[in-house]
Order: sequence, then C-alpha cells, then structure tokens
Amino acid sequence: MLDLMAESEAIRESNLHPFDPTDGIRRVSSLLIDQVAHSYTVGASHMQGIIDAIKTLERIGTGTNAESATLFERAPLTGLRHQHYLSAVFLPKNIELELKEMDESVFYARVAEIMGNAKLTNRQKANHIAHFAIDESFTRRNQKQRMTGEWAVFARDGAGVNHYLAAGAHAPKAVCQALLDLMRAPCEPQFVALLP
Repeated sequence: MLDLMAESEAIRESNLHPFDPTDGIRRVSSLLIDQVAHSYTVGASHMQGIIDAIKTLERIGTGTNAESATLFERAPLTGLRHQHYLSAVFLPKNIELELKEMDESVFYARVAEIMGNAKLTNRQKANHIAHFAIDESFTRRNQKQRMTGEWAVFARDGAGVNHYLAAGAHAPKAVCQALLDLMRAPCEPQFVALLP
C-alpha cells in the first residue's frame, strides 16, 4: 500500500506539477496536491486532467478543449474561478448536453433517414444511430470547445497570478460550501486572503 503523505511529497518534488518548482508549486495548495496524490494512489488517472487544465491556464503545453475559465458568481464560491477539465466520467454528460442543444426535428429526421435505408441491416441501422447520437455529438461538442467536466478551482490575485486551490465538480450549493470549507481547513497562509 502506498503512503499518501509520501506520495504527496513525491508529487511536490516531481514533474507531475506543470510549474517551474522555484515559483509555481508555491501557487498550488497542499489540498490540491493531496487530491492529485490520492488520485494517483488509488489508480484514478483522471487527475491528469487537472494538471492539463492548469497547464492551459498557465499557457504551458497543448491545452484542452474544455470550456474557458469562469468566475463563480454565486455564493459560496463567489470570486473564485474554475477551469473545466474532462474526465471519462463526464463523457455521457457532454453527449447529453449536446443532444439537448440539438433541434429535435433534426435528430428525428436523421434517425428516420437511417431507419428508412433499406440497404442497411437492423444491426447496421443501430450502429449508424449510435454513431450519430454518441460519436457525432461528442465530436460536435469538442469542436465547439464546450466540453464540461470537473473543475480546477483557483483564485487570481491582484497581480493577475493564478493560485490553484482544489479539484471540484458541478454540485449543489451545500456541496460547494463543503468544498470551500475543505479549502479553508488546510489552506496555507498565502491562500487565506484569496478565499471568499
């Protein structure tokens, strides 16, 4: 079994973080480092997404097709920001959102066109419908750069420098309050003034 404390320290010392160690790692809270370490410890590889999101915000690397960073406008996270990052758990949600944006008449016309094609077997028709509903929806959403997922929660100081606080996800107000409380608990002194 891996030691979470040792794993957190290894992440602090390694190239898993996207920053110059002399500057950037001081802008990442111990909570976020522990979240990433725990993720790797339990084999949940989706935390690479948060590293990629931070790289996007820091303009390092190739970036992501997630939605742009957004300012929280409602309590309890008012004033903080979040950058979406994609994990496999959110693939169905992205497909659902894209299908909801599609005009129903377009959807049903395409399904009727596929079903009316006498050259296709029933299995082929099912495959074509699945491709249209799933693969094409995912591709459209990705091309629009509207992929949603979990969040890299951060604050921007008066000098415009980002400070990375935690990983989070779309949640009701009570869960967002719990996330804020979690951020406050282990928060290093340099982050306290940035929290709402």
